[in-house]
Amino acid sequence: MDLSAILSFCLFVCGIGLLVSGRNAGLEKRIAARIDVIVGHGPNSAFEVEKLGPHFDRFEWIPARNLRRDLRLISGTVPTILSAAFLAIAASAAGTAFWYGGASYSTGVCLLFLLLARRIVKAMAEHQYSQFLAGYPSLLDRIRKLVEAGNSLPSALEKALSYAQARDVRFIGPAVKRAELGVPLATALATQAQRLGILEISLLAFVAQVNTRFGGNLRDSVMHIAEVERGRARVNHELRALTAEINASAKVFSALPVIVASGIFLFHPAYVEYFVEDQIGIAILAFCVLSILIGMSAMRRLGRIE
Repeated sequence: MDLSAILSFCLFVCGIGLLVSGRNAGLEKRIAARIDVIVGHGPNSAFEVEKLGPHFDRFEWIPARNLRRDLRLISGTVPTILSAAFLAIAASAAGTAFWYGGASYSTGVCLLFLLLARRIVKAMAEHQYSQFLAGYPSLLDRIRKLVEAGNSLPSALEKALSYAQARDVRFIGPAVKRAELGVPLATALATQAQRLGILEISLLAFVAQVNTRFGGNLRDSVMHIAEVERGRARVNHELRALTAEINASAKVFSALPVIVASGIFLFHPAYVEYFVEDQIGIAILAFCVLSILIGMSAMRRLGRIE
């Protein structure tokens, strides 16, 4: 079998796997369940007023839900020049691979850049999410003070966003716009929480729905959410400190085989020929790659606390 075909197939499988990786089904279920409680009619009732949403969401056509969510989180934060530079580098590398190795090598290079782009997007989305959570209690405190001054929750939320960071406006601003168009604020916030996959926004939606239906002290409810978010931030910081060692070990162990293999290929190419030309060598190489992937998955699972 041609080595180029094997390489392209392996890269294709890895690329597709990483394209849909990172799916947090538990988070999606919790958000969906909370939205059901907020609206109180059914799993899709929160989106009855959003039937035109796909026509205005430029990421709705993407089939991978996680990728769609990550792109929404980083929308408007990536400079155009950086995106153009990345595409130019990818095109140059693919063209060079096609010139020297043919279509199979060019396909492999494209899949490698696809894999790299997916990891970059995921890392940037996680950074935006963590930064939003860091400033979310402060936003809730501003909302609480505005409610104490006599503002309703929609008005307080709109005024708080006028002094908030651009990240908060991007995440919660669309819900305010929907509320201005006549959508109930609780439904708008629940929809935004579902789109972005942010459970914390659904907490605010729950408070809005409870206040609309049953009344109560809105100031205390918002203050309680702010205290819960601060406590969660402290716990997450402690968990990251506890799992930092195993995460660092996982990164080192993941990068070490690639670095060693690259070094051997550069300084002693004849040693690699056995693993790409002989059938037994190809089987050994496949077993090694599979073992490394299993080890990476196991260490990732050990370092993740839900």
